[in-house]
Amino acid sequence: RRDLVALQRISQSIGLALDKKSKIESEIRIRKIFQKFVPSAVVDQTLGQGELKLGGETKQATCLFLDIRNFTQLSTQIPTAVLVDLLNRIFSLLQIEATKSGGVIDKYLGDGALVTWGAIPGSDANSASAIQCAIEFLKALHILNIEIGKIGMKPVEVGMGIHKGTV
Repeated sequence: RRDLVALQRISQSIGLALDKKSKIESEIRIRKIFQKFVPSAVVDQTLGQGELKLGGETKQATCLFLDIRNFTQLSTQIPTAVLVDLLNRIFSLLQIEATKSGGVIDKYLGDGALVTWGAIPGSDANSASAIQCAIEFLKALHILNIEIGKIGMKPVEVGMGIHKGTV
């Protein structure tokens, strides 16, 4: 009888340990997936919160808005696969420059994007960083335009705006 009780307790302990191990592995997997697309500070804050609450908080932030000019016209002139590849290349350039300057792509807006500085924990609302990001992105876009010009495509033009203020 004592052996049976001991085995039951051991089985319960093993079950609890396996359940905890599974939860830890699941969180590690979720973190790895999200950290490919979201800064680790955001992942840490989100996973660390007990309950989410509606509302928000007020912060100083700098925002860079990017829009590809004449995108609708462009989308009717080139095959879909080429268009998607072009968008991926443009947004990859933006991702690289935003990350280098401490910015975060908040969202993609079809043929545009919103990049922020200061909106997430640990980031700074430095407008000089946003301006530097814009300059470096335009340099990278110029190189891309040379590449696509070699295959007969028209250069991609973008519009950008930068704003700093309370969000």
